[in-house]
Amino acid sequence: DWELLRADAEAISSEVERLTHLVDGLLALARSESSLSLESVDVAAVTAQAVERWQPLAEESGVDVLLTCPATAQARVVRGGLEQILDNLLDNAIGVAPPNTKIALSVSSDSEHVTIRVQDSGPGMTDLEQERATRRFWRAPGAEPGGSGLGLAIVAELAAASGGSVKLSDPPDHTGLEVTVTLVLAPGGVATSSR
Repeated sequence: DWELLRADAEAISSEVERLTHLVDGLLALARSESSLSLESVDVAAVTAQAVERWQPLAEESGVDVLLTCPATAQARVVRGGLEQILDNLLDNAIGVAPPNTKIALSVSSDSEHVTIRVQDSGPGMTDLEQERATRRFWRAPGAEPGGSGLGLAIVAELAAASGGSVKLSDPPDHTGLEVTVTLVLAPGGVATSSR
């Protein structure tokens, strides 16, 4: 029966995608643990590209991703690390955000740091869950099946390898979760006018 074959093919494709994501995550963790050199990256440009890449999935999920960022903001990051950080943050936020809600993604900078904030409207996390969420293979109670428990661990490892940090907190309106990634500003990387 063609319907059964099609369903099997979709299940196989989904599992291959999940395993590919898992392997990519493990590779990102391994890279963050080795002594890699840092490069100057335009956080604003890479963030805009990530939003564009994730927009189809967000639209399919009924979620709007709202981006606020300066025209440019340079940070020192492990090679390829910023893309992995943003992919994991957006994947998580889109995965937990209910339909007809928004994800706020912002980039800002000061004289020493570039800050990326992602705020979703999902179920949020308790203080204890926020504390544990950056541990490898940790998954929130009641999390959707299929995740690896590596997303926020990858974000934390890559941020740390880049000299930065990650903080999970309740958003000001106490709905969902806010993840803040702070990176070191690259020399001459002060942000310019807003987009």
